[in-house]
Amino acid sequence: MTHAVCARFARIVGKYALRRFYEAVYERYRARLEECPRDGLAIELGSGAGFARERIPELIATDVIEYAGLDRVVDATAMINPATRL
Repeated sequence: MTHAVCARFARIVGKYALRRFYEAVYERYRARLEECPRDGLAIELGSGAGFARERIPELIATDVIEYAGLDRVVDATAMINPATRL
């Protein structure tokens, strides 16, 4: 991770209320994914300092810049065709 991403991650996990907020959001995402077809992909655009994979292990973590922990570097503005597979 870049220094800035590490700092954001530390800020999130170090603040109990903020971490609980993210955990609740990720849990809602996970619940919605349970309703989706199993043959699709679960992609987090702009993973940044998030820790969504703690709740959604199959999640494909992406961001516009490369750093450790990402699965793919993706520019969401270049994703013009929703049928395009990563």
